[in-house]
Amino acid sequence: MNDYIEYIINIFVSLKNCFDLKILFSYFIIGFSFLFSVEKWEILAGLLVLIVFDYISALFAVKASGELIESRKSVCSAFKTFVYCILISASHLTDKALGITNWILTLEYATYAFLSATELISILENFGKLGYPTPKKLLNILSKYTCSEIQVATKEKGCSKKN
Repeated sequence: MNDYIEYIINIFVSLKNCFDLKILFSYFIIGFSFLFSVEKWEILAGLLVLIVFDYISALFAVKASGELIESRKSVCSAFKTFVYCILISASHLTDKALGITNWILTLEYATYAFLSATELISILENFGKLGYPTPKKLLNILSKYTCSEIQVATKEKGCSKKN
């Protein structure tokens, strides 16, 4: 056991001395702080936790229904997370380009709210598929909120929710 601990310690010591890794990590931090608002990292972390909760609840719902878990759908979840990051980054950069500095009235904040509501709806639907009682009133309110936002953004009438 001590050999494994010593081996892990040696790996971290060698990484500490790796100059290229430090440069790469520095570029990552610079890119992240440019693409995302560093002041709102708690909201981004909260959204990522909601995505993980949605993924786990979807796995339980699929298993409870007796269906097979498909890797294709897991890849779609990863792609969804990537698209969310693009949306958040684009709204942050748009706020910067327009000079919007008010913390409450930013496009980025609205994007976080919309995506969080969408994830919460999905989590509630997954728990409903598991047989747990879901607050239908809350689900309807959240669905109306996201549907009205979609209608405004796309200028379409009606709302069809895709899972």
